[in-house]
Amino acid sequence: MNKTKLSIATSMAAILVSPTANAIDSSANIALNSEYIFRGQPQTMGNPTISGGFDLGWKGAFIGMWASEVDYGDDLADLEVDLYGGYGYEWQDVSVGYTYVDYNYNGDSSLNGVEHQFSLSYKDLGLLHVVGDEGFVDYSEITYTLPVVGLDVSWGTWDTIGDNWSISKSFEIYEGLEGTLQYIQFHGDASIQNERNLVFSLSKSINW
Repeated sequence: MNKTKLSIATSMAAILVSPTANAIDSSANIALNSEYIFRGQPQTMGNPTISGGFDLGWKGAFIGMWASEVDYGDDLADLEVDLYGGYGYEWQDVSVGYTYVDYNYNGDSSLNGVEHQFSLSYKDLGLLHVVGDEGFVDYSEITYTLPVVGLDVSWGTWDTIGDNWSISKSFEIYEGLEGTLQYIQFHGDASIQNERNLVFSLSKSINW
């Protein structure tokens, strides 16, 4: 699962595998990010981070893990590890999916939580609704890829936390090495601080 926390991902992001496929699909990914942003909020105090994960998929079902360095300025949590599983179904231009995500933070278990992610997409338009559990709040997001130019735009809103929007462009650098430049704004509710960030990422995925 790839995130900036682009989502769990982003992107969060589920592996939608055609139910007609019989083989087990496996993949791994690694990324170097100038900063780790999760739905508009910084996770590394402006510092670069390394992240990566593994995925297994079979007939639409999938499991995986994703990990990243984190830094909240309190010398407690230093690593986030997300475990997830779910099911995705594709039919022509329509995809639907469900993902269960268990967030774990090494050094500060008070940050741990669970999400139930429901996704729906049609061609270049995507919808995501997240039901938070065990301390996490609900979240909704809409994404769209602009044709021709290939720009990805998104807008999302948290319950009781704030809203965020982003625009990004991904491009291949060399033989599967991908670069992504993303501008993200976050508008916090009440006393939560607003954020503006420009993030550059290098990522590589391997399928076997």
